[in-house]
Amino acid sequence: MKKLLSKKYNYIFFSPHIDDAVLSCGGLIASLKGKKILVVDIFTNFLGEKYSKHAKYYLKSLKFADASEYFTARKEEEKKAARILNFDFYFCNFPEAIFRFEKKIIFNNFFYKNTEQLLSGINKRDKKIIFLVKKRVDDILKDSRTRNGKIYFPLGIGNHADHKILNKIGLSLKNKNIFFYQDFPYCVKEYRQSNYFKAKKVFLANKDFQLKSKAIRQYKSQLRALFKNIKGFKKLFSEFYRNGYEEYFYISQNR
Repeated sequence: MKKLLSKKYNYIFFSPHIDDAVLSCGGLIASLKGKKILVVDIFTNFLGEKYSKHAKYYLKSLKFADASEYFTARKEEEKKAARILNFDFYFCNFPEAIFRFEKKIIFNNFFYKNTEQLLSGINKRDKKIIFLVKKRVDDILKDSRTRNGKIYFPLGIGNHADHKILNKIGLSLKNKNIFFYQDFPYCVKEYRQSNYFKAKKVFLANKDFQLKSKAIRQYKSQLRALFKNIKGFKKLFSEFYRNGYEEYFYISQNR
């Protein structure tokens, strides 16, 4: 960590999981030629060898034997995407939501036991991990950001617990260079804007979208979960970005 984060970055993207920053901001990242870019993947690990029924089903649906195999594959996917878009990455290795639990004498009490709970916001028992993630984010920004470096957090569209945690942390930071990105593909069905935010459209060249698409296709473990198949991904991607821009948001009173 120290060697990587001793560098100063022009752009830092905080990504709940391995793939979220590229899914949502890949076009912008592709366009930043010559800039030093860091993607910080927050929830990239698991707790223990016992899983909830929901986690077991999820791993089985993606054809992974266990969580160790799953995260090993995902980290390799990030390396491939990073080579395409030319960014550095850092895995924080906090446990992903479906693997978090409160240990009991006989059993583990998992925080998110099904999809409904996972997409209902932050469980009140996640206070500890919010504190730990916030501390890590503060340390990274202190050590790695250039003086005017731009910082990106998810809007939390879709209400996934891990996305909401990062959104909450981003909103707590007082910095005029903080921006929020639309969580793709959740944002396809939900557009979020309020008087609290101002929107900024970033128009991109076709080659930037082509690189983004190529990078997303490296996350093979997620294509089925998010899009059913590669055909479904291509269709949704082309329709959503047909106007040639990604949209970002910033807190209006900071401007």
